[in-house]
Amino acid sequence: MESAELEYKVREIAIRIDAGQQVEDDRVEVKRAWIRTWKAAWRIGGHANAAGAEPILWVFGLDEQGEKGKRVVGIETKDQAAWISEVESNFVGFPPHRLREMAIIYQDKTLFAILFGTDRAPYVVKNPKGGPVQYGVPWRDGTRVRTARHEDLIEVLVPQLRLPDIDPVSGYLRFERYKKESCYWNFELRVFITPRSSKPIVVPFYRMEAKGVISDYRRTLGFEDVALKAPTKFAPGTGSPYGTGRVRSLMDVNYVPDSHTIESTNAEAVIHGPGIAVIKGTCRTGEIRKNFSRTTAKISVKFKPAESNKVIEIKVPLKWNPATEKTGEWNLFKD
Repeated sequence: MESAELEYKVREIAIRIDAGQQVEDDRVEVKRAWIRTWKAAWRIGGHANAAGAEPILWVFGLDEQGEKGKRVVGIETKDQAAWISEVESNFVGFPPHRLREMAIIYQDKTLFAILFGTDRAPYVVKNPKGGPVQYGVPWRDGTRVRTARHEDLIEVLVPQLRLPDIDPVSGYLRFERYKKESCYWNFELRVFITPRSSKPIVVPFYRMEAKGVISDYRRTLGFEDVALKAPTKFAPGTGSPYGTGRVRSLMDVNYVPDSHTIESTNAEAVIHGPGIAVIKGTCRTGEIRKNFSRTTAKISVKFKPAESNKVIEIKVPLKWNPATEKTGEWNLFKD
């Protein structure tokens, strides 16, 4: 990650935190202030061990528990070098190496970011109390950090597929009332996928799941037939009696893949390189008489690639965009 990319990422995190939103990335940790050095080593080590060789980012000067609009508190940076040195002294052998560290001015306050590499896990931390148990291997589990178990260490020691970067490009959630008895829902997300290694990524559809939530609506939408597909385009049917390029009816039109890097079947997708992919899903519910005007929605997609126990999760916020009396939709609006 280049310096400009890191600064942009930190500013994006600060905007979300200050607006009262969560940072939906388990590779990011934010702190209000410098914490005790042994505790920092234990938490950084646990975060790094559970990261699956992905870089992790710590940002200081943000208060997640503060008053909305006042969560950018800033931090004093004159002693950070001594603090970092003392944190690293609590590791046995190599600590997670610092890829980049940077002070960023935001809202006239200083934030400090440290990007750690984690590709030399497992990281071992000293026991500050000494005794017969001199060292421990920390492991982050949700928001807490515990001692690693046998299966955790196996996961670290067996090479894992590096997860790709996924950037939502466009998307929608639509519903249509059907015969006054039920509603049909479908969503589509177009995402740009950037693999982080040269090895193809295989996504079995049975390892995919998607849910939708709508503000002021208690029901969670559980989607079925969730799939990741290569984008398609119209093309003249090869069986047309009128020849290539001449379309006389819809029977002469086929959908053909429109990607050089992503291919898909009815059961899985294979990602060979960077490119656009389409994630889809559908579901039915009973009749809904609610007025969705001015509501927001969120689509959450989770999946595990083959040869990986790591879960990729995408959360995409959508805004209401009324269509007709019977149908309506929420769309992704990029800032």
